[in-house]
Amino acid sequence: MKRWLLWIWIAMAVPAWAGDWRDSLTPLKPGSAPPLRPLNATYEFGWTALKAASADFAFSRAKGGQMRLIVNARTTGAVRALWRMDTEHIAFCDAATLRPIRLQQTEIYKAKTEIARANFTPDAVERWRETKPPGDSRPKKRSVKLAGAYDLQTALLMIRSQRLQPGDVYRLIVFPAKAPYLAEIDVLGKDTVKAAGATYPAIKCQIKLQGITKELTLEPHKKFKEAFAWMSDDRDRLLLKIKAEIFVGSVWAELTSVKFAD
Repeated sequence: MKRWLLWIWIAMAVPAWAGDWRDSLTPLKPGSAPPLRPLNATYEFGWTALKAASADFAFSRAKGGQMRLIVNARTTGAVRALWRMDTEHIAFCDAATLRPIRLQQTEIYKAKTEIARANFTPDAVERWRETKPPGDSRPKKRSVKLAGAYDLQTALLMIRSQRLQPGDVYRLIVFPAKAPYLAEIDVLGKDTVKAAGATYPAIKCQIKLQGITKELTLEPHKKFKEAFAWMSDDRDRLLLKIKAEIFVGSVWAELTSVKFAD
């Protein structure tokens, strides 16, 4: 009798998605928040108190009912003297469904250039990677059978469109450019944040990541511990700031300027 009670307790205590983590994904559709307006924005990135990089974001309309994000980033200051890196990221998504279509990311370092491309379908992500030089520069292709994966652009667009009430939790697959992750976004509550020369009412969220292996099982993220993000609590739902704990310590990103095209 005690054994049966134990099994019943285990069945109740273990989450319903323990058998297959994909059962825990949040079935998301574009929410009621107004769509993000076309804009140009600049962010600064840093490590503890040290400014380390900057990035320019251009979000605009494209042909065929698509939206386009172009990001140009580079290391700056003392960090650039030690580690030179320039990045261009271009991504397209469907403006109505907020589903990703394709992306290309180019990372230029002192001794090599890394290029990643990805095409998104309802059931999979087709990814190509190549390095020029050194070594074999032939593109390496991988097909990841993950239904409903988002890239970084559409993950942010989809989450910002939701109601974002304290206690809400969203779980989704994110494929930034090279590998997939399971992201969990917990809405913590209201806050106030200074960014881009203004003070914003903000929504604070906690972000957790787990790696997704080639066998489609979950594993702890090797470099990421946890992060907190602040989004403006207004019609624009701008990403204002991120603070993260990673393997090298505390890093951050902050909005420094924004100009809307409309």
